[in-house]
Amino acid sequence: MMSERYSIWRRHLLQSMALAVPAMAMRPGRRPAMAAPAGEGWQVLSPTEVALLEPLVARLIPADNLGPGALEAGVAHYIDRQMATPWAEGDHFYAEGPFEAGLPTQGYQFSHTPAALFRMGLVRLGEVVQQQHNTPFQNLSPEAQDAVLTQLEKGELDLSPVPGPLFFQTVLDLTMEGFFADPIYGGNRDMVGWKLVGFPGYYSSYVAEIERHNLPFTRPPQSLADLARAHAEDAQHGHAPSPQHVGHEGGQHP
Repeated sequence: MMSERYSIWRRHLLQSMALAVPAMAMRPGRRPAMAAPAGEGWQVLSPTEVALLEPLVARLIPADNLGPGALEAGVAHYIDRQMATPWAEGDHFYAEGPFEAGLPTQGYQFSHTPAALFRMGLVRLGEVVQQQHNTPFQNLSPEAQDAVLTQLEKGELDLSPVPGPLFFQTVLDLTMEGFFADPIYGGNRDMVGWKLVGFPGYYSSYVAEIERHNLPFTRPPQSLADLARAHAEDAQHGHAPSPQHVGHEGGQHP
């Protein structure tokens, strides 16, 4: 049973921030990696890294009575894809010294690329947990895992040379992005993140909904792949792209 702290985080903060995440994943300089074909497996992360990452994201967004969590949504695969992007290689960061601690408002100040920060942080976290608990992170109880994450977030876990709070925030940001980004990027499997918060996804247009005040939008969420597939079906049948709902069930075909 997960701690009260993470239960509250999932039920309130997660939902309040959710709709900002798809846009955040496309912030300037960020180019998400597309999902690998089914069965291709891991692109960058090693089995050892994956063995630690999966229980890590599972505690940040755990499965509960509201639905699947980050593990079930494939968030680790999303993060693996991001490690192969120009963003992960720091393509838009100023990478020349001197490197100062800086202020939180000054953005990324670490001397290594985001990919190096992430992978070094995983290694150091695994080493520190093994030293302190004499067992890998994945073997700890959920309560003990939450305690480790709390220490990490507060800077009480020494991951030198990796700044612990920066590593925690990076993992948290990537976990949220993977849980709410379009499934084409490897996470949000079966659109579970969107279903959790009622985000409708990518329809061709919402023009028909503009004047429908105080009424729920009850159609199931649609992904970019759904949209492309529906438009391909429209073209195959000689129809113009559906102006409102994608797919034949929208009832918009002539």
